[in-house]
Amino acid sequence: MGTAVAAEKERIPGQFINTVYNCEDRQHEIYIRHHQKSLIGLADRIYHYLLPKDPQSIYKLSPGEEIVNFYKEVFRCIEELLYFIEHNFKEYFNQDEKVTDVYLHIMQQGLKEKWSVLRKQFKKNKIDEDLVKIIMRTVVVFCRKEKVSYRQLLYVKSITHHLAPPHPQPFSTSGEGRNGEGSNDKGIIRTLVYLNFNTGDFISYCLAKIVDAINVLPEQKDKIEKLLQYRKEYYQLQVKPGVALKPGCVSVKELVCTWINEEIHYLETKYRLLSVAPVIKDDKLLSDEEKLHFSVSVHVLGILARAAHDSKLLLNKKGTSVFKNVAKYCRTLQAKNPGAGSMDRKSHVAERGHKEKAINVLQDMIKWVHGY
Repeated sequence: MGTAVAAEKERIPGQFINTVYNCEDRQHEIYIRHHQKSLIGLADRIYHYLLPKDPQSIYKLSPGEEIVNFYKEVFRCIEELLYFIEHNFKEYFNQDEKVTDVYLHIMQQGLKEKWSVLRKQFKKNKIDEDLVKIIMRTVVVFCRKEKVSYRQLLYVKSITHHLAPPHPQPFSTSGEGRNGEGSNDKGIIRTLVYLNFNTGDFISYCLAKIVDAINVLPEQKDKIEKLLQYRKEYYQLQVKPGVALKPGCVSVKELVCTWINEEIHYLETKYRLLSVAPVIKDDKLLSDEEKLHFSVSVHVLGILARAAHDSKLLLNKKGTSVFKNVAKYCRTLQAKNPGAGSMDRKSHVAERGHKEKAINVLQDMIKWVHGY
């Protein structure tokens, strides 16, 4: 039986090549992806039939168990064929197809061990615990998944490789960074931006660091100068082409730079007005009854305000002015005085649940309009 398996292993790659180069171009991708999916399904059936306690043992022959060894030989042949397809027909190989279960289980075991070591390394190098938690959440979710695509697996392997020693960049020891973070934290952030780790939590973390740095400065011109410094640093950060934790979503670099530009514009406008206008007292704070009361959260209110601006319902030139007025004249059940900056940031990294609530509000309003 082993001889027959070996013969098929030698024959099938040649058959793949002959078929691909003898069919029409538009059929290449269909042919390769169909066989890729079928091979993965067959490998999973064999793996779950054998059910080894240790996934690695599927690659070792069992003395005296001819049938089991036959299945193991077939399994090994399937994996070699998948490797052959992946590396010889890259342009047709489906990176969004699930990996084989045995490969996933082996990788999850290895990643758990590597990240256990990395976690200790982060602590040793005094990496911000909030930043570590953001990274670990993604890793933990990955290690619990039952289905993972080739693209997702490649991303987690890449981020593990870039953050693990001996790579020196994330673990610089030159002291504090120019913008107040430790250089170790800045190295981690630089790596995550490079790999486009575009989770809402990480983007919020980056913006919060910038806000904390400028809020301690008393003068408007100092805040603008600090933001210009941040903008320069983020513009100069490299981003690896075609790589993202969430493909199809806006990159971390683009979102952060957009927010910085809007904040700079607002502060520059405010600075110019203050430099020529006479000193006047700020308007008194509105009382609770003078404000508009909203039944939704600050997250949802921010999404609705941004949508009103983007859809041209509100014609203010800058989104920052919209959020400042919403924050001034509105309140929610949880927040009596919502922050304009916080609302702006949350609208740019909206979570699915908050977006769904905003859509439900709009749908309810449409029903009311139909009834008028």
